[in-house]
Amino acid sequence: MLPRLSSRTILAIIAAMVAIGSGFIYKRKSEISAATAGVGKFLQLFSDCYKGKHPSWCEEDLSIVKRNLMIVWNELPSPFTATADQIIDRYSHQQNSKDNTRGHHHPLLAGKVAVVTGATGGIGEETARVLLKHGCHVVLAVRNITKGNEVLETMLKNIGDDSDAGSNLTGKGFVMHLDVSDLKLVDKFETDFRDTGLPLHYLILNAGIMAPPTYKTSKQGYEMQFATNYLGHFHLTRKLEDILLGSGIREFPARVIFVSSEVHTLWKVSLLPTESTERYSAVLAEEIPPNEKSYHPLMNYAFSKALMILCAKELQRRWGPESNAIAVALHPGIIETSLVESNPALEATFFRLLAFTLKSIAQGASTTVYAVVADEVVTNVRKNGASYFANNRWTASMEREEFTEELGKEAWELSSRLVDS
Repeated sequence: MLPRLSSRTILAIIAAMVAIGSGFIYKRKSEISAATAGVGKFLQLFSDCYKGKHPSWCEEDLSIVKRNLMIVWNELPSPFTATADQIIDRYSHQQNSKDNTRGHHHPLLAGKVAVVTGATGGIGEETARVLLKHGCHVVLAVRNITKGNEVLETMLKNIGDDSDAGSNLTGKGFVMHLDVSDLKLVDKFETDFRDTGLPLHYLILNAGIMAPPTYKTSKQGYEMQFATNYLGHFHLTRKLEDILLGSGIREFPARVIFVSSEVHTLWKVSLLPTESTERYSAVLAEEIPPNEKSYHPLMNYAFSKALMILCAKELQRRWGPESNAIAVALHPGIIETSLVESNPALEATFFRLLAFTLKSIAQGASTTVYAVVADEVVTNVRKNGASYFANNRWTASMEREEFTEELGKEAWELSSRLVDS
């Protein structure tokens, strides 16, 4: 008689099947085209691998399967998955209980200033809304000014209609033009932001694209995911660094938040034949910037997200543990947003296969908000350096052994050459 399986066990088995399948499909793109991969072909490949017919690459795929299993396992549904509103309410109550100097309750983020890139949709919009609701002044850094103004107007109306919030609790919203894929527009945004005279307490690097099916380039000629997800944000952070350091204090440091992804684990640096610093440097020199010949929609996405983590680690190393600003990275979860709208085939497959792991946008924004308000985030960074968070808690995923200090320095130097050229 077969044992009775719990729902969670059944979901874990399904997750394992999805992870194994994705490992083969992503790695074996020469054997299975993205357009024609079918269940029968996959089962045949899996059977051949199991029988030892392709030992040269079956063994290598085990590491990818393991990584994909970790991604999906971490996203299994939980009844304790908080929304962004719930996270900030929790920490607002904690702050109010500690600070009664004004004699009345006041918003946790009153007087603070945040810049949120990609704030017209998805978790960027939700992050901006929740911060505004709790008294933070928020700059929506967006590609489309008209859409940005519409989104801000809707946010403020909805906040005003919320019985739990009043106009006295609402921060001010600003819409400013920024396309992070264009380095010259990043320069323009810096100038415009400085002209406002505002401080900057939270720089939330959220804008991104995922897996365009064909190789596309930015205005400066860089692969679009590399330019949008990483290089533009790297440039923006360097441009605003002095404002961040001048706005924070040691007790309440400014925070730079890199919205990365657990998909970064698919970047195959751990599969290199040597662990030497020189080898890591050589590979980064070959990959920064990415070229058209080696383009793979998902792997280039993974690379851009890995670079965000390396940038956070190197930025925090340069600042030191006692600085007036901290850098963190996070995985928001698997969320059905417009992130992969440029690749309809991947969008349909990805979200259908992982439907049982999906978070709502409100849940997906919760870890970003957690990184903004939680005291333990600062404590963790002071103790361990730049840290990585998922599901509103610290995770060791960032501590991949190949993410060495030398690798972070090399990524920083190569990126600096690109933006300074």
